[in-house]
This record gives sequence, structure tokens and C-alpha cells, in this order.
Amino acid sequence: MAAKLILMRHGTAKNVPDPPLSDIGLTEVHMASDKVAGWDVACFFSSPANRCVSTARVLAKPKNVAVKVDDRLSDGATWSSVSKFVEEIRTLNGSVVAVTHAPVIKSVLVQLLGIEASKIDLNRISPLSYSVIDLDDPNPKGSKLLTDMFYESSKLFT
Repeated sequence: MAAKLILMRHGTAKNVPDPPLSDIGLTEVHMASDKVAGWDVACFFSSPANRCVSTARVLAKPKNVAVKVDDRLSDGATWSSVSKFVEEIRTLNGSVVAVTHAPVIKSVLVQLLGIEASKIDLNRISPLSYSVIDLDDPNPKGSKLLTDMFYESSKLFT
């Protein structure tokens, strides 16, 4: 089965420590859940941050799939821990959505696809943007990256 890692940034959050989703973020996530419901996804993972768990739960609900919270997706996670997560995902059957933070997404794009770090602007990894990586590709650095955003037309790369 084709394994894809779908890295998604959490919805818009309030400006407080370990923020929950804002009212705008909740609206965004509920709207996005309609699109995600049509995806062929075997599993949802989330950073333990409140805004990520809330995003993942809303997205997973129409598919009746549990969300697995994983510390390796935390804001500030090292590449060593993130790479272990990615290797574990490679062993699963089916595609996986991982709701996480912009720096974690950037780290995966740089390390797996060989994208130059200076070419990725963290401010342009918008809430609910997602990047799809084909994990079955034996040469991921040569694989195509699909990046999309539900509501913004800005570009991920500078």
C-alpha cells in the first residue's frame, strides 16, 4: 500500500501559553475536516500541544479514527526524534496525517527531501497547510512534494 506522510500544521491558536485553537482556528479546522474526510488515511498522529491535539481530533472524527499523541512531533523536537517517528511511519500500512508545528514540518522537508533550509520560510507554513511526502519512494530527495493550504494562496517556499 502506498504510504504517504501528510504533515499538517495545527489550526490558528490563541496567543497564550499552550494555546487552544481560537474561534477562527476552530472554524478553519471544521471546514478542513470535510476535505480530510475524503482522504485515504489510516492513522492520525499529533504533537501533544493543545492546538495540535484539538486540530487532529476534529479532522479524525469523520473517519472515526483515534488520534495518537506523539512527543516526537512536539514544538522544538530534534531531528533525531522526528526521524525515528518517520521511520516508524514507514512500517505502517496506509497514509498518515501528523498534526504538528512549522519547525517540525520544516525539519522533515529539509532532511527527507533535501530542500535547502533557507528556502523555507516558517511564517509561510500557515495554519492547516499540509505537505504530502511519498514514503515509498526509495529516493525521497527526488520525490515530488505536494504542498497545499486550505485557505491561503501564499507560497511555502521563498
